Amino acid sequence: MHEAEEADRPRREAEEAEAGRKRREAERAAAEAERKKREAEKAKRKRSEDEAQRRLHKADVDVLRAWRNRCSGLRRLWDKSEAVTAWAGVTLGEAGGADAGRVVEINISIKGLTGDLPAELGLLTALKKLNLNANQLTGEVPAALGMLTSLTYLGLIGNDMTSVPTALGELTTLTGLLLNGNQLTSVPAELGRLTALTTLGLGGNRLTSVPAALGALTALQALSLNENQLTSVPEELGALTALTSLDLRGSQLTSVPEELGALTALKTLFLNNNQLTSVPAALGGLTALTTLYLGGNRLTSVPAAWEVGGALELSGCTISR
Repeated sequence: MHEAEEADRPRREAEEAEAGRKRREAERAAAEAERKKREAEKAKRKRSEDEAQRRLHKADVDVLRAWRNRCSGLRRLWDKSEAVTAWAGVTLGEAGGADAGRVVEINISIKGLTGDLPAELGLLTALKKLNLNANQLTGEVPAALGMLTSLTYLGLIGNDMTSVPTALGELTTLTGLLLNGNQLTSVPAELGRLTALTTLGLGGNRLTSVPAALGALTALQALSLNENQLTSVPEELGALTALTSLDLRGSQLTSVPEELGALTALKTLFLNNNQLTSVPAALGGLTALTTLYLGGNRLTSVPAAWEVGGALELSGCTISR
């Protein structure tokens, strides 16, 4: 019997080997099928994502192409035959991100853009930065820009914009708003809602007053109101305790509120080229000042803390009188 088992061993081993081979082949086939299934699902997801991206991309592209058709400066800058991804100053969101295929930045400064800003720009709802500084844009800032709730920077320096809509008060993520060098005669109190602002530029306009509501911008670090037609500024600006730079030069100021003495973080203060005859004593407490401009006024007195031995002097501060 032992001899019979020995004689039968090669057959059994061959059968076991064959069974093992078939089992391994079945396992490999199952693994391959699973791999192909995963790849198919991945490809399906990718097609779905690409299709969604194309839809989003097309909506934004339509806005830019319509603007190009209206603006000769953009027709020179953007080649109609090129993809938007090749257009100068246009940045799209990265693939795979929440803003994939969307326009997230427009940086077109000093390009001779003319005409008004199209309201359709408000449809670019993924836009984070809009820089159109130093062009020749005219008319009103469109109220539709108030729909750009992801916007962190809006730059319209050196254009000919005539008004700012109350709707800009909806841009609560905005950290930089630069409207210097336009034709603005007023700005809305709703700008006081922009509590994330760190920089606000309103210089070089035709403002005769600024809203007291700007005093609510407690994150503000730099405020320029220079070269307007202001005879005074609101005392509420004294609440801007994060302010490090305040530019009030070149207006028609006849007085400065003593509440500005509370701006203890202020390092640079421009008061030159106004109609001041005195400066409140409270400003003598601005001990963080490193630069102070007072020239071009009619000063007969300054805070005692700024005078040492009859000369204008402030420790650690450069003073221009």
